[in-house]
Amino acid sequence: MSILIRRLRRMEERWDNITEAWHTHPVVRQTKRRITYYSWVSAVYFLAGSSIYLLSLNIMMLINRERKARLEGPLLAKKQRDTAASKEVLEAVKAIEREVDSREALRTNK
Repeated sequence: MSILIRRLRRMEERWDNITEAWHTHPVVRQTKRRITYYSWVSAVYFLAGSSIYLLSLNIMMLINRERKARLEGPLLAKKQRDTAASKEVLEAVKAIEREVDSREALRTNK
């Protein structure tokens, strides 16, 4: 049993030496630095791109809102004029109906 334990310990030491050598190797360290650098660069590009996209989306919404307001201005004024005209027409119709009713009432009273 002790032979097995010694072999396992030696294997563990070898593995530790291999992993330590791997992580301290200049090429591996440089690669890690590059990966870290490029991941930061890609994150910055992603944030900048998403910010530009959201800004352009906001600008487009403002432009559309302005265009809609410009189009609705005359339409709203026309609608208000039509509403005022229809109120006048309704008042005229009611006045005519009252006059007709009053004339009919005079005829029936005679």
